[in-house]
Amino acid sequence: MTSDCRKKFAVTVVGVKRGSEDFIHAVSDTLVFPDDELVVSGRIADIERFSAMN
Repeated sequence: MTSDCRKKFAVTVVGVKRGSEDFIHAVSDTLVFPDDELVVSGRIADIERFSAMN
């Protein structure tokens, strides 16, 4: 998952926050679910482009 984000959007998903659970560091096999919040690193313009995707 993170490598695709890096390739397509030039951002790195650093972590995932799921509901009331603790923050977890993202690894290549981390599953992301629809209501998850992502912690993302990268240039502002790239993060904005990533956050705008549907």
